[in-house]
Amino acid sequence: MEQTRLLDKTPLSFTYDLLCSKTDQEIVTNFSWVMVGLILVTIVWNLLGTVPYGKATVSTRGNKEGSKGLSSSWRFWEYPISSRFTWRFGFLPAVIVPWVIILFTPTPYLYNVTNLAGLMIYYLHYFNRSVIYPSRISDHATPCPAWFILGPLIVTTVHTFYQVHHLANVHKPMAVSSLTFVAIGMSILGAWLNTRHDWILTQLRARGKGYQIPEGSLFEYVSCPNYFGECLEWWGFALVTGGGRPQVLFAIFSTVFLGFRARFTRKWYHAKFGAKYPRERKAMIPFVY
Repeated sequence: MEQTRLLDKTPLSFTYDLLCSKTDQEIVTNFSWVMVGLILVTIVWNLLGTVPYGKATVSTRGNKEGSKGLSSSWRFWEYPISSRFTWRFGFLPAVIVPWVIILFTPTPYLYNVTNLAGLMIYYLHYFNRSVIYPSRISDHATPCPAWFILGPLIVTTVHTFYQVHHLANVHKPMAVSSLTFVAIGMSILGAWLNTRHDWILTQLRARGKGYQIPEGSLFEYVSCPNYFGECLEWWGFALVTGGGRPQVLFAIFSTVFLGFRARFTRKWYHAKFGAKYPRERKAMIPFVY
């Protein structure tokens, strides 16, 4: 594989030293190992407990304390921040960083069908997550602890650089084939499922009556169809780029993280609503999981 340093003489040239990398390819390789480690940490963390945000915050602190977002022994990293603010600014780097790379680096591999499609899938997802989705979040939504906004700010900045630099400057695109259109269709379907079921949830919370049992559409079959849609979206992302290592690792990470999250959510619904909650509903994948 040809070794390049396309970030030289750009505002991003410092990343070679920062990431202990000599070439663009080495940046991607080093980040890929970090992604592997993150996947393993996510598995271990969720086997030992649950990432504490949203419903998990309520479960770990008690409904009364969780609704306020404060624990009895206050710590600054647990300070409650509104969900709307957290989602809007925590994922904003995914909207900004791609433009920094496009405007200030050579991007020799970006302007073709497969890599550009991959970038659009990634960008539109996070544009929705940072710009559109937060405006739909209810004022009654459970606040997030302070650490949860710092985490996405840092991780999203670094991860977006990893994905977009790979697609724009490193990954030689695959030829357009029938798989390309299948992958794009998968991502479009996944994005629709994700946003459709997120909308249903936000409408429930807007009523201000606390947590309720979601109904309609794929909620009749699974507890978290929005997570199922997002996983479809990221596997389409991985396929459209020809199985690029960063894209495949991200699809694996998303499936692992959201899969555990869906399992927790299903158990939480059963614990909160008891016999009222349909026991036949799976966690995330209809009829399977």
